[in-house]
Amino acid sequence: MLHHIYKVQPKKEMSAPMIVNVRNFDVNRLTFVVGPKKAGRMPSINMKYDGQPFNLRFPNKMSVRMWTRTDDKTGNTSYTLSTNMKGCDPYARERATGTSDVDALYNLIVFDLKEKILSTAEEKSKEWFGKKRERAGLLDAFKDMYRVSADRIDGEYVPNGKYPPSITLKLPVYDNKVSTDVINDTGNPVYLTPDTLGKVFENNVEVNMVASPSLYIIAGGSFGITWRLNYAQVFQRSRLTVASVFTTEEETGEETQATETQEEDSVRPSTPVESSPAPAPSAPARKKRTATGQ
Repeated sequence: MLHHIYKVQPKKEMSAPMIVNVRNFDVNRLTFVVGPKKAGRMPSINMKYDGQPFNLRFPNKMSVRMWTRTDDKTGNTSYTLSTNMKGCDPYARERATGTSDVDALYNLIVFDLKEKILSTAEEKSKEWFGKKRERAGLLDAFKDMYRVSADRIDGEYVPNGKYPPSITLKLPVYDNKVSTDVINDTGNPVYLTPDTLGKVFENNVEVNMVASPSLYIIAGGSFGITWRLNYAQVFQRSRLTVASVFTTEEETGEETQATETQEEDSVRPSTPVESSPAPAPSAPARKKRTATGQ
C-alpha cells in the first residue's frame, strides 16, 4: 500500500511596512500599483517604496494640535492632528534651501511628491480615472497635502503669509477604538481611547510621528493623499511654564488651522488605500469642529 507524503508548506509571514525617514526619501523609488476594478467604484491605488508598503517617519518632536469634527447627521466624530512646517515659505511658493528634516518634509510634500503623483497620473490616467486626462485638468483636480494660512475675502481664501504651511494627519478611530500605537518619552505604552486623545495630544505637545499615505480618487475626478498616523511618541510637558502661559496666536498658528479645516471639508477620500475601511462619502452635512485641549 502506497502512502502519499505531503510536504507541509511553511506559512508566509506578513512583513511589516518599511519605515523611511523623511531625510532619505527618494520619490524615484516610489511606484503606484492599481488594484482590481470594482463596479461603481474608482480603483484603489497602492503606493509602494522599493516595491513595499511603507511608512514615512516625520521630523522629530513636531508640535501638534488636535482637532475633532462631529457630523450632525451621523454623530460620528473624526480626529486629526495638524503640525506646522516652521521656517518654510508661508506661501509655499519657494523650495526650502536648508538641510533640516523639516525642510526635507516641506520640499517632499509641497513639490517632489506632488510632482511625482501628477506626472504618474498623467501617464496612467486611463488606468486611474478610466479616461485620458491632461496635465492642466489634473493639476486643478489635485488636492494639495498642505495648507497655508489665509483670510476669507468675498467668499474666497486668500493666502496671508502669517504662519508656516501645515500638514494634517488622521488619527484612525473605528468602533470607538484608536488604532495608533503610542509611547511616552520614557518608552512606556500609552493606552488611548477617544476620550483620552485630547489629553495625550494636548495643544503644542511635541510628538515623533510615523504615518502612512493613502492615495484616493473621488468619483468626480478629484484626487489626493491623506496621511494616517500609525505610531507616535509623545513628549508630555511635565509642568506649566511661563512660556506656555503667554504663547501667542502667532506661535500656535490657531488661525491657520481654523482656516485649513474649512477647506478640508471638501476633501473626503472615497477609496482609502492601505488603511482601515471608512464609510463611503455621502452628501455634505453641517459639521461642528473644535480644537481640543483649550
